[in-house]
Amino acid sequence: MTLTQPIPQGAVDIFANNLSGRCQTHVLKSWTMFFGDILNGTRTSDIRYTGDRRFLVGDHMDLREWDPIKNEYTGRSQLVEITYIQQNKSNPCAISHDAIRDDHAVLSIKLINPGA
Repeated sequence: MTLTQPIPQGAVDIFANNLSGRCQTHVLKSWTMFFGDILNGTRTSDIRYTGDRRFLVGDHMDLREWDPIKNEYTGRSQLVEITYIQQNKSNPCAISHDAIRDDHAVLSIKLINPGA
């Protein structure tokens, strides 16, 4: 039994930093129940729908806090960098293919200029 497997087609796009040097900034809502934990650094991942955009390692997300009860933005925001992407179509989950939907990804993130 071998522990190494070929890299799935498309995986290079996800794991490689943007070789062109042009990272994209995605402006996204972040619900209040998740935003606080991202802001204080205890939540270092975010699950996102990937059917309408292409995330790459090195991209930034401008997270805008959204209150789903009041149906409005709170005015707080935080810039984060995508450091790793777990997605079935290019990097299958070792636990189960069903653990992550094909049109979603778990994005590992780190704060950019926290507290600024």
